[in-house]
Amino acid sequence: MESISIPLVVENQRGLTAGNIFYTHFVCRPRATIVEEFTVKYVLVVLLLLHVIPETYAMSCEENLQICVEGGGGNACYRKFDCDQNTDPSDNDHFPVILGLHEVLPFNDGNQLTVSSKQLEKLICRIIANDFDIVSLSEAIDMPRENQVVLTFDDGYIGNYRYAFPVLQRYLAPATFFIHPSTIGSKLGAYRKMTRQMLSSVYASGLVSLGSHSWTHQDLRTVRKKQLLIDFSESNELLKSITGGDIRFIAYPGGYSDRVVWNAARSSGYTHGFSYGSAFSSRENPFARPRAYVDNRNIDILFPLASQTCNW
Repeated sequence: MESISIPLVVENQRGLTAGNIFYTHFVCRPRATIVEEFTVKYVLVVLLLLHVIPETYAMSCEENLQICVEGGGGNACYRKFDCDQNTDPSDNDHFPVILGLHEVLPFNDGNQLTVSSKQLEKLICRIIANDFDIVSLSEAIDMPRENQVVLTFDDGYIGNYRYAFPVLQRYLAPATFFIHPSTIGSKLGAYRKMTRQMLSSVYASGLVSLGSHSWTHQDLRTVRKKQLLIDFSESNELLKSITGGDIRFIAYPGGYSDRVVWNAARSSGYTHGFSYGSAFSSRENPFARPRAYVDNRNIDILFPLASQTCNW
């Protein structure tokens, strides 16, 4: 069964954001922008991907679908699509759903970036119950196939070690932690960052890979190329001292990037870079691959069809 995605526009209290709906059997391309409510058949997954409006994706769905969904900060109204039966296998290139999370705590502390360990566990349960495979970022990039989901966590919060990592172990779910090494072992406001020993421990488990989130965690578009190369080099060297191997992937802070950033990433030895936001993401550019922004406003409505199975 094929699962391919539709680019959708969502309107909520924060303005225009984005979402994906996964269907089967037909490939669709956007034809119109009439917003109405409708009943969806064959829906596998609804993802509210805040800040991400994907570019030209293959889509599969029924004819003339539109939907309004509550959640993710407001009522989400999606565009109307017309559908054509898929006759071109090249339209079905498999592209993983890469989820980007941040801090994980035993409770929701009111910060929209924070999700609880229970929310994370229910999300993983629903992903698996919907017949998706949670795979490592390397596997998704090197061996893409249908129904792949990748878990990534930004910023190296200590909650990723204390609360997210045990959930990953329970489900044998691989993940990538994107780290900005200048803050390893530090405390920023109310939030502490993982120590070097903690990073070594999760990496040694074989479940967690480490990627760069730059050295200083700033908008990389504002940094001169020479300084970008220094930033990336320092980040790489420290992370390599933990992993003993090359660091292939970088996630840009805030998802912000441009051609100068991409070229610097390539020159620094990365093979892929990851962004949020339609202006910065492209499936065709390995240094601007899209991720889905996940926080406490949308995590509970992702992969909804198995909600009863995972409702404990």
